[in-house]
Order: sequence, then C-alpha cells, then structure tokens
Amino acid sequence: MKGNKKLLIRFGLLFALFIIFTIIIKVIDVKAIGPNNSEVGLASINDAFHNMFGYNDTLYKVSKILGYVSFGIILL
Repeated sequence: MKGNKKLLIRFGLLFALFIIFTIIIKVIDVKAIGPNNSEVGLASINDAFHNMFGYNDTLYKVSKILGYVSFGIILL
C-alpha cells in the first residue's frame, strides 16, 4: 500500500506540472512568430532557439520518424 501512495503522489505532482506548463505556454510571452503568424507561447525563447539553430530538414525528418515510432509503441 505504501508504494501505491508514493505512485499516486508522483502522478499528482506530474499532472500538476503538466497543468502549470500548459497555462504558462498559453499565457506568457505569446506572440505571432510561428508559421502563418500562428501565436506561440514563450515566443522569445522559441525565437532564440530558432535563431541559434535555424531550420534543419534532416532533424525535422528524424523527429517526424520518432513521432511515428512513439505512436507504434503506444499501439503495442
């Protein structure tokens, strides 16, 4: 029973962090810097990383493939 309580507390904390992060992305530093002037949360940080690394088609393809792999794992 003690292990279940710890697991429930971890779940609660992670869920709370998820909610807080979602609110931060929705409210803080929202600017139209995305594709087709879509609004992006934490725009200054996103813009700084974009300026630092630029666009790399290979990394985009790798992240796309990894996204498909993660959905494949979910289906197992």
